[in-house]
Amino acid sequence: MRKRTLALLALAGLVVLAGCSGETTETTIETDGSDTPAETETQTPDKTTSKPAETTSDSGETSTPVQIDTATLQADTIEAMSDIVSYRMAQNVTTVQTTNNQEVTTNIEIEYAANRDAKALESHRTVTQLGTETVIDTYLSDERLYQRSDQYVQRYGSEWVTENVSENFTQQFNLRDQLWRYEFTLDSASLSSVEATTVDGTETYRVAADVNTTKLNDAIRSSLNLSANASQAVSAGTNVTSTFWIDTETKRPLRVDRTVIGTQTIQGQPVDFERTITTELSYEEVTVTLPDGADSAVSLNSTAS
Repeated sequence: MRKRTLALLALAGLVVLAGCSGETTETTIETDGSDTPAETETQTPDKTTSKPAETTSDSGETSTPVQIDTATLQADTIEAMSDIVSYRMAQNVTTVQTTNNQEVTTNIEIEYAANRDAKALESHRTVTQLGTETVIDTYLSDERLYQRSDQYVQRYGSEWVTENVSENFTQQFNLRDQLWRYEFTLDSASLSSVEATTVDGTETYRVAADVNTTKLNDAIRSSLNLSANASQAVSAGTNVTSTFWIDTETKRPLRVDRTVIGTQTIQGQPVDFERTITTELSYEEVTVTLPDGADSAVSLNSTAS
């Protein structure tokens, strides 16, 4: 066994970090300005000016179309994301796979925190599929990857396993840095349908982002110095759409919704899938501390052959 064992064991988690490619059989690098509706003025007989019409979504969210330069909004948001030191997120990923007219639904709930200056992060994910629940805790700190799951006890005699990832630490960290992924996603997209709305009382711009998957793949490969035949961020033929809720003042995203639709091959069989990913973000100081149990983690480096 090579020292990639830990990454393979964390496959279910990386699908989400990936959060969006639709690949489930291998570790992938995921990830995921145009004209905007113009405000119109209509003169009524008493010469009053009407306001842009408000709309209300099924969830009760009220929004109003706004006229804004999407190229500037796009650039300002990418810059704001790149300047963020630490953040937290709550993420839900629901994947429906269809093959031979049968559907399998997988749900993943993730609590995530990262300190980009310290190059440290942690995630706690619960994966539910076919009535079975699996919990995986992941920590990346001091160029080591730690993971805890009940699944590891039978194979390693310990809930905790660890691996030295110093040789490819930048890749390991960036692949798990959700904002790093969103920077590329937004930069590879065309923006449209900008509307003013609120998220938990904060004024935001809600904007649709149509992602150019070829551009996204090329940008991530270039950033990680990967070869042209490396696993794609998003598989060919996969459609990715995103919606960003951007704080009007700070230009930081407060929520990101993504939908990924495509077909993948599992054990030689084509499988259609639709994945929806909802992410809520908050910005506060984050300190990543390893739990006491991590001290007894089995090193996969020393057990590799």
